[in-house]
Amino acid sequence: MKKLALFLLGICIFLSSCNPNDKNEINYDGKNSIEIVLLEEYDLGITSKSELSYYSDNEMVVTINENGVIKGKNVGEANVTIENEVNQITIKVTVNIF
Repeated sequence: MKKLALFLLGICIFLSSCNPNDKNEINYDGKNSIEIVLLEEYDLGITSKSELSYYSDNEMVVTINENGVIKGKNVGEANVTIENEVNQITIKVTVNIF
């Protein structure tokens, strides 16, 4: 009986330590705004256990590829957004000449 109680207690502890939202986390340790120079490529270093989508609100200024690498196309500002089913982050990118 004690073994069964310990076994059930162990299962409860294990299940409570599993967070179903972990797979939806977007891991980004950078700033919410960055500056790059024209034609520079910069890896944002974003990771997630779920599939991510990447967008730029001004692709004339900044593009972002499926790996989270941004590229300065023209001088100006743009916001890049990275999202999954649950979470979203937006990063302001400023592109300078030098």
